[in-house]
Amino acid sequence: MNFINAAKSALKTKSLFSYRIYQHAQARKVYWILYAAGNKIDEDRIKQVGADRACAEWLLKCGAQVKFHSSSKFISDYNRLSATLGSNMKLAEVRAEEATIMSIGFPHFDGVKELKKLSFIRCTSFNDSCINQLVQYIGPTITELNIIGCGSVTDKGVAAIKHFGNLKELQLTGLSGVNNGRINL
Repeated sequence: MNFINAAKSALKTKSLFSYRIYQHAQARKVYWILYAAGNKIDEDRIKQVGADRACAEWLLKCGAQVKFHSSSKFISDYNRLSATLGSNMKLAEVRAEEATIMSIGFPHFDGVKELKKLSFIRCTSFNDSCINQLVQYIGPTITELNIIGCGSVTDKGVAAIKHFGNLKELQLTGLSGVNNGRINL
């Protein structure tokens, strides 16, 4: 939270610009708290509806899109995730574009067994911890992984990608946290 400390320091100059920086920092702090609450694991919900459904619900609440093996279309609206799909639905693909997913929510992937494709595009909170948890929870099932414009991913996260056992397609672009833009797997 260096930004907040810098904003508080700037506020001491008592200029309007400094006050606006401080307000922005406080707003970011509030948004982070709200995003964290939306990423919280609900063990009871997982037991009630199953891992795939609970994971899909979490992803949709965070602004991602999901596709199931039983469908050819992505679902992007939580309210369209009908109860008629039941517990037999299995996640096939996730597309998270500018989604508010955070590493604290990635245990939702635990128990998801048939997910094949993942795309994370300009997700500001997607970081090395997220990659490590993906490897841990669903590493053997993933065949396609796209990480685009996620600036919090570093060399350490990219190095963990080699642990995805069945990865056939990989796209890594716009990762400003990767040293010199070079990727060594």
